[in-house]
Amino acid sequence: MRQTNEPAADTFFAEGAFTPQITRAALSTFDAPALILAGELD
Repeated sequence: MRQTNEPAADTFFAEGAFTPQITRAALSTFDAPALILAGELD
C-alpha cells in the first residue's frame, strides 16, 4: 500500500520550487533557521 500526502506534494512541487533564484529569494524573506537539503542536480 502506498500513501501520498497530496497537500504536501502540491507544496513541494510548487511553481519555482526547482528554480534556484526563486528559492533563494523566498528563503531570504524567511525569518527562521532553515535546513536546505541538496540533491543530485544541485
